[in-house]
Amino acid sequence: MVPTATAFLVNINNVFHLVTAKHVVYNNKTGLISDDEMYMFFNTMDGAIMARSICDIKKMLKIDWIFHEDSNVDVAIIPFGLDENDDVLFIPDNTFLSADQLYEVHDIFFLSYQPGIKIAKKITPIIRSGTISLMNEDNTFL
Repeated sequence: MVPTATAFLVNINNVFHLVTAKHVVYNNKTGLISDDEMYMFFNTMDGAIMARSICDIKKMLKIDWIFHEDSNVDVAIIPFGLDENDDVLFIPDNTFLSADQLYEVHDIFFLSYQPGIKIAKKITPIIRSGTISLMNEDNTFL
């Protein structure tokens, strides 16, 4: 199994949400969501790796992807159910800061599952740290 995209879980008001880049699930050329063959891979308590179909979750829970109101923002989020055998960590919503709370030299971190890296026995992200170098007026930063 080789991952093709990165996603992470956040807990917002006690509801787990899967977050990924919008371009992973939305085709800008066709204007269609393209998640028919998309699976979320994660660890289980018994040490296995589990896959859950995004399409099956959407049908079962009658939910769909949520995109930012600004179509240029490359973020997609969907509620995501977990059960007691899922061995996952999540990012609590109080970890996030609003743009007006960010400033240059603020420490940040980035986690990803690099394309081409084969997953062995457990799914573990690559974590990198960084520093905000420049805050732009449109709330983007380098």
